[in-house]
Amino acid sequence: MDSSPSPAPSLVTRGELYGLMLAAWLGSTFVLTALPALLVPRFGIPGGMGASYALVFLALQPLQQVMQRAFGPGAALMRGLGIFVVAAAVAVYLRGLLAGLPPA
Repeated sequence: MDSSPSPAPSLVTRGELYGLMLAAWLGSTFVLTALPALLVPRFGIPGGMGASYALVFLALQPLQQVMQRAFGPGAALMRGLGIFVVAAAVAVYLRGLLAGLPPA
């Protein structure tokens, strides 16, 4: 017998949730590509980069709560980190392309 409580029912279907996750990834990628260009001149490289990553991380928290209800806390944490890390990696590549640097 499994005594762990089942996840609470959600008003979002799994297909809609995957669509939300894709939209969050795309939005995070573009925000992490463009926002440092606005913040770095004002706050310097560490401050501008840190602020842009913190803002995106905070913006993903409502989706994280929905994913916790749908998938459970462990799976939601891994999916949320996956969205954030892959978006950050693609944003670094896109910033390099926009700056005219050759790909690594």
